[in-house]
Formats: sequence, structure tokens, C-alpha cells
Amino acid sequence: MNKISVFIAGETSSAIKSKVGPKKNWYLNVLPCSDSNVSFYDIYKDDNFPSLESDDLWIISGSEYSVYDDLTWLNSFKYKILEAINRGKPILGVCFGHQLLANVLGGTVVKNKLGWEVGYAPIELTSNGSNSLLFNNFSTSFYAAETHQDIVHELPAKCTILAKNNMGIQSFSYNDHIFGVQFHPEFNQKILDCYIKLRSGSNIDIIYPNKKNINISSLIFKNFINKF
Repeated sequence: MNKISVFIAGETSSAIKSKVGPKKNWYLNVLPCSDSNVSFYDIYKDDNFPSLESDDLWIISGSEYSVYDDLTWLNSFKYKILEAINRGKPILGVCFGHQLLANVLGGTVVKNKLGWEVGYAPIELTSNGSNSLLFNNFSTSFYAAETHQDIVHELPAKCTILAKNNMGIQSFSYNDHIFGVQFHPEFNQKILDCYIKLRSGSNIDIIYPNKKNINISSLIFKNFINKF
């Protein structure tokens, strides 16, 4: 069984944490493997990196931070990610993690001129996405949980867009071992409802607030782990 390192790049708010628990629990609830095979690192608190030989796969979580924030832990993490990429380490980035991977690879991350994307977003697979094992058992159109303002604006030439919508790039791959998804496959209904409530008072249009079919996106983790 693969050993997985999950890097928590920032904890949720205390209000949301009190209702649905810490981010660590969100991942434990959906990862299709024994808890003993998963190690968590609060990377935003310290530089406690595992050795590259101690695990098989990486997952990078979402965050309230931006990839362009000048933070010691973030700058150190970027160098570690680049080293892991160059060694062929399989990595899946979620939301901020998706943006961080794009940034490290030489892509551009910006605040979306269209504003926030919050709620149940419709997503379309590209032809490459439909043929990617990351989206095995997905239909070409599906809904997934979103809460973000930053987006991947441009990708390097060697990256492949796997999914998109009218708000931007929703998934990409690089060399078939690096994957990013802008949406949140670790969210369940209750978690997303908390974020919808949080953003509803901020003059943000909520996308399909009554949609109830986001569970399909959690297959991302199974597909990613099974691929390697």
C-alpha cells in the first residue's frame, strides 16, 4: 500500500472547524486507504518536511494564503516541491495546492477578474481529461465544490489542461505524475454548506447553492492513488 503525505497548507476558520472538524479529518474521511498509511504535515506552521524517500505520494491541501505571499514556510515549500517534481514524485494539488504546483512549474496565478467561485460549479472535461486516469468513471460534465478567488491563469507548455469551466482552468497535469484540481474533492455536503454560509454575506454570487451531487469528485483521490 502506498504511503501518502498530506500537506495541510493552512487550517480552516475556527467557526468552520467547530462544525466539521480540522482539515485533516476531511481527508481521512475520503482517502481510500488505511489511516496508518497517511501522514499529515502542518506545513504552514513549520518546515517539518519528510524525506523524499519516506513516502510514495503527496497531496497538497487548499489554503487561505496566496501562492504569491512572501512567507518563509511557503518559499521553502516551493523549493521542496520542485525537488520532488524533478525526482518524479506523484503529487496531487487541491485548490491552493493546484495553484502552487502551477506556480512552481512556471505558470501564472492571479485573482480572477470574474470574482469568487463559491458553490457547486459545473465542470467540463477536455478530451485529454476524459482520457486521463485521474478522471476515471467521471462523466464529461460534473459538479464539484468550489471556494476560491485565485486561479491558474496560464500554464507552461508541457502542462495539459484536463478540465475547465467559464471561471478558468479546473484541472491540469504535468508529465503524467503531477496533477492539480481547482475544486475540493475532500469536501462533503456539510463542509461546503459552511463555506457557502461564510461567503453569502460578502456580495458573492453562490453557484447552484441547492445542488447536492458533489460526492463524485472524491473519486479523484481513489484514481490518483490507484494510478501509482
